[in-house]
Amino acid sequence: MKIIPEKSFENTILASFMYDSDLLKETIIKPEYFVFNDSKEIFIAMQKLAIDKDLPLDEDFILSETNGKHEERLLQILSTNSVSNITSIEKEIIKNYKTRVLATFLNQTKNELLSENFNINEVLYKLNSFEINVDEIDDFGIEDIRNIKATKPEFFLEKICPIQKKEINLITAQAGKGKSLTCLFLLGKLASQGIKCYGWFSEDDKGATKHRFEQMINSNPEFSNVSISIAGKDKKLSNFIKMDRAGNFEATDFFHKFKKKMKNFDVILLDPYNKLICKNENDNVEASFLLGLLNEWIEKENKTLILIHHDGKGDGEQANKSRGASGIIGAVRIHYSLTILKDGEIVRDNFRRLIMEKTNHFVPNKDTKFMEKTNKPYFDIKIFNSSFSSKPIEIVFEDDKIDKEKPKNFDTGGIEMLFDDEDIPNEKNNKLIDNLKEKGFKFDD
Repeated sequence: MKIIPEKSFENTILASFMYDSDLLKETIIKPEYFVFNDSKEIFIAMQKLAIDKDLPLDEDFILSETNGKHEERLLQILSTNSVSNITSIEKEIIKNYKTRVLATFLNQTKNELLSENFNINEVLYKLNSFEINVDEIDDFGIEDIRNIKATKPEFFLEKICPIQKKEINLITAQAGKGKSLTCLFLLGKLASQGIKCYGWFSEDDKGATKHRFEQMINSNPEFSNVSISIAGKDKKLSNFIKMDRAGNFEATDFFHKFKKKMKNFDVILLDPYNKLICKNENDNVEASFLLGLLNEWIEKENKTLILIHHDGKGDGEQANKSRGASGIIGAVRIHYSLTILKDGEIVRDNFRRLIMEKTNHFVPNKDTKFMEKTNKPYFDIKIFNSSFSSKPIEIVFEDDKIDKEKPKNFDTGGIEMLFDDEDIPNEKNNKLIDNLKEKGFKFDD
């Protein structure tokens, strides 16, 4: 039997270790499982660097650890795409190892049978007692429930707007409802409790996000000294997944690099979700793969994820459904639909209502409020102390005018509240400001 070694498997798993050293610390692979000697030596060097010395798996460090050997092989590994889930690769490497061990044993047995003085009983005994001692991968995780430690699901901001820890939380809304604004407020609340937060508002300028946050400080003094790390549209939020030549989805290099950058953060906000996919937001297979990838990441590294997405178009129930594949909703633990709060005809622009459309673990308490018709839990969030309007304002951009009389006590400090930056072009916002100035409103420069 001819054994064909699969160098590609060894390159892939070694490349994955270089991108994510935590995979190296958790793998069941041992040096003897590798076919090629340079693979073994590079693997051993990686173990010494990452586990024994707590050093990064850098090319120069590895070359130093191997006394300058295997430079060409390292270049091959560096040019190989990594994977975030190495289980299938581990299985192939273990299978090849067991095949080699078995082939060696059978060849030795054959030679014994061909010898003149072989003992049939000894050969049979060897055959019956033969086994290959390897650490097998547990595909099922079967465990007696009596031996499992019970853990209660935990939440951030439980009294304000529950965000489930170490899970994916989804917030959706139709255009112009203030998704980014509301999530910035939630990050402020989390950061004020000492939680390390990161928000990628990929459709907004960082300066505009900073301006929004400064406006909130007057109504939320606890925000004055908080630290939140953000990114804006000046840095492209790229796809987390891609398709290989065979048409299968896999993690991108960008995703692996992003994970490394997020090591020190507890809560991560990504705005919007559709920037993470590579092909079609309506594809359930793609959505399931992406959300599975995200769930695997945050579970492993104890992250809490908040995703912003658009609601579906239409009226009534359809308007509260997340746009795109149903697999998005299926993979998250909490889904909120967001809207501006209204009291009859009165628009309360300083409030946002978050309706809990889906939850797997949240248990309502005596203070929880419910929607009258649907009985869904909801949470009203007060972002600013004063309302921006006492009556609805109708803006007609085409005619360059504002209908209806100037409302009393109109607070112009947060004009962004009227429109979501991602949906209304800047020139229309500027036109609105000019119209308001003609009506006698004053703005700070």
